[in-house]
Amino acid sequence: MKKILLTALLCGAALAQAAPDSGARAAAENMYAKRATFAGTVIGAREKYAEWLRARKPADGVKWGQWYVSQALERNRKNALAFADPQKNGVNLSAIYGREPLWRPFDIRDGTVFNLHDTNHRLLQSVVAYMARKIESDGERDFVFTSGSASADIDFYLNGEKIGSSKAGEVKIFEASLKKGENILSGTVRYLRRMSDTQFYFAPYADPAVALAEKIKKDFPTEYSDATISIYYSADLPKLAPLDWFAAKNNEASHKDMLQALVEKS
Repeated sequence: MKKILLTALLCGAALAQAAPDSGARAAAENMYAKRATFAGTVIGAREKYAEWLRARKPADGVKWGQWYVSQALERNRKNALAFADPQKNGVNLSAIYGREPLWRPFDIRDGTVFNLHDTNHRLLQSVVAYMARKIESDGERDFVFTSGSASADIDFYLNGEKIGSSKAGEVKIFEASLKKGENILSGTVRYLRRMSDTQFYFAPYADPAVALAEKIKKDFPTEYSDATISIYYSADLPKLAPLDWFAAKNNEASHKDMLQALVEKS
């Protein structure tokens, strides 16, 4: 199998698990079967993952709102950061910073990789940006979500309380409790670079893709390592691997066709 073809699809963001992940791990156990080749194993797991995703039912009584993303703010602008903090001041769509709207709505689809570089159009370095969305719940309940970034640290908050954090290159499963009525979920995104390759991922469920990636890495360590070497990154494809190895992760490109091509080349 040619390394350059593999790495055109895959990238090297490492994934980590956080409690509660037992349900996702159990689902991954049912999806995974080691085959003769790395790509064949990925495709087999992908098919099972697609079945699981189609059968999954959203939680009743919960309504997820749109994502809003703030401007990228320089880390030393403490007053600006405090003003923009959605846990303190909400998402104020009329707020202006630097003669431009502080907040903008973004079409960040759940279960897909999203490129955040557009939020830093001034190409600042060492910046912070906020992401926020409303969650309406008809009662108190626990919920889980999967999220992380390829190259940024993120601190997650719900209704003023910190839930947890993910490091750059890390995707984790988080648990939190919703109150009845309106809830504000937000992420404080800390960039060390100009966000040229900052990918963000969010799924409102415990995503088995995290555990599937661990299994593939364990069974095919050499192929996994070769496929995720950064010097082979493709600018045309998402860089948050391996979440985009599976069905419905990118609705604009036929990754399944590309994976099949890898099998034929192996």
